[in-house]
Amino acid sequence: MSEVLTAPELSQQKPSAKFLPAFFVDIVELGQEFNSGELPAHMTYFPPIEEPYDPQYAVYARKTINELPPFSAQIGGDALFGDNHDIPVRRIHHNHRILEVHRRLISVLGHLQHDFRYRTPYNPHITIVDEEDARTKQGARLEMGGLSIVEKLTERGTWKVMAKIGLKGSYE
Repeated sequence: MSEVLTAPELSQQKPSAKFLPAFFVDIVELGQEFNSGELPAHMTYFPPIEEPYDPQYAVYARKTINELPPFSAQIGGDALFGDNHDIPVRRIHHNHRILEVHRRLISVLGHLQHDFRYRTPYNPHITIVDEEDARTKQGARLEMGGLSIVEKLTERGTWKVMAKIGLKGSYE
């Protein structure tokens, strides 16, 4: 028989929490929110972390990647990602700069709870939001100047930009 929780017990349970370090094609601002399932086109540098966001994570990430210079990356062919292979994406050609940012994030976030399958092997890709967006077409080049950390606010069902971390000479 399953256990039934009363209202006070339910309110004392922690909501599930997660956050995500990602590069956004569009400029996003600190505090900006997006409905769940409506994040703008983005490339994840690390899989969703299944723990509450702590501002110290941004401090650690900034210390480890801020010295790297901005770079460009080229968009490759179409693929389907996700557990059900139903999320349309465009691969990003592997380049040592993307892999370096990814490796450095592993060094500061790798101990946190996440699905290891989504980083081994690391397959950088842009989640497609608008098929007609020329910036995410095959062959386009993206100027990668940093990343943002977004947190899933489960009580509102939205993602919120919690930190922006620039590469050397870029935004913070």
